[in-house]
Amino acid sequence: MTVSKALIQWLYGYGNIQIDERIETDVLAQQAISYALYKEPNAIVDTYIDGSQMRTEYYTFLARRNTQIESERQDNNVFLEELENWIDEKNLNGELPQLDGNRYCEDVSVSSGLYLYTNEDSQAVYALTIQIKYRKELNK
Repeated sequence: MTVSKALIQWLYGYGNIQIDERIETDVLAQQAISYALYKEPNAIVDTYIDGSQMRTEYYTFLARRNTQIESERQDNNVFLEELENWIDEKNLNGELPQLDGNRYCEDVSVSSGLYLYTNEDSQAVYALTIQIKYRKELNK
């Protein structure tokens, strides 16, 4: 399983993403409410003498939401602020994404908080960047 897929499965635990609202990989659907997660091209990799690595990678979470009226825009901000708080709480409690194989998640946090990515007609796309730090050990 990819790190992206593990993060997506973990994010479903947030609870405010409905069962019929999928988090897509790399592509944000055009429907009124949709979500996507895509990997940023930058990563920090520390390689140790034994060949294992500590990797820090960044993933942007996008949320397309309705914005016609003020209450919708306020609800969108609440939704994403609560997501940020949920990520912090899960990290603090050690409830981290389960990576497979020889990868072990050490930390998940929001590295770039909520911001308005685009605004079109009656919808907007909001974004926040999630940082995941994990240990990758050599196959033995």
